[in-house]
Amino acid sequence: MKGIGPELSQMAGMHPVEFLAESIINPNAVIDPEDKEKGYVGEDGRSKMPDYSDVLTVRQVADLAAYLDSLKEKGHAGR
Repeated sequence: MKGIGPELSQMAGMHPVEFLAESIINPNAVIDPEDKEKGYVGEDGRSKMPDYSDVLTVRQVADLAAYLDSLKEKGHAGR
């Protein structure tokens, strides 16, 4: 579904892999004021992104963060 969250292929060029992993398991750790304007934050001030800490294993989070990070190396991050 388009418009629910940010374009993830650009995230690697903007953040280190540790930030990506933390955002997957704790989406409320860092909420950018622009996220509110873009509609990514609910009325309660929390991220609309689900918390995946109970769904994904540590290995899966690491793999997903590594994949997102790899997108910058392939030229998908707008660089």
